[in-house]
Amino acid sequence: MLDSHYVGHEHTELVPDDRGMAIRTYEHRRAARGQRARALAARARRPSSGAPRADHRRGGGRRRRGAGARAALSSEEIAAAMRRLRAAERRRREAIDELVALGFVRSRRLVGDIGEALAARYYGVALARSVNNPGYDLVTGDRRRVQVRTLRSDPDGERTVMGEMKDPYDALFAIKLSFEYEPLRAIEVPREVLERHYPHGTRTKWTRRLEGDPGVHRISGEELERRAAV
Repeated sequence: MLDSHYVGHEHTELVPDDRGMAIRTYEHRRAARGQRARALAARARRPSSGAPRADHRRGGGRRRRGAGARAALSSEEIAAAMRRLRAAERRRREAIDELVALGFVRSRRLVGDIGEALAARYYGVALARSVNNPGYDLVTGDRRRVQVRTLRSDPDGERTVMGEMKDPYDALFAIKLSFEYEPLRAIEVPREVLERHYPHGTRTKWTRRLEGDPGVHRISGEELERRAAV
């Protein structure tokens, strides 16, 4: 029979153990119950047998092998894509060299040169002799000095910034190209009209407001291609 009494303010009881009677407080009993509860909870979380653990390990191995196969496949696809990119770049450079040899463009400054070539063919004149002329790029039959700006579109949309105009020039001829270098449309803007929208020395943009100005002449892509024969 257990003998219970108070020691100080704690309720204690005498319990037998291997060494005789020992004093155990309720605090000790609560700590012991907590340890047992935690041990039972840990056992409940473990798989009930070794088979599911083996299945889990096999599943993990399959996932690792699958990830390795995907990584290998991805590496092969990347290598193939890079080969195609290098081949496309070689073909691009060969096409540019051919355009230079044919006299259609004057340098590897492809976008600007294509625009200048289209403008010269549109007006039926030769380009100015200097490739890096600070202002105009060609002179029309009626002696107007024309500065050419070319905007190549991105795959996601058209560009609008034409930059700051340089002296001397009398008119701006701006061309928009598709991402594949096809002429989309052009505008011819007299200098006085352009400077109503953008004072000289400021950055210009091809906006709907500018394009819709009554003083601006609009040229379709079809007309450009017909007159430039490209």
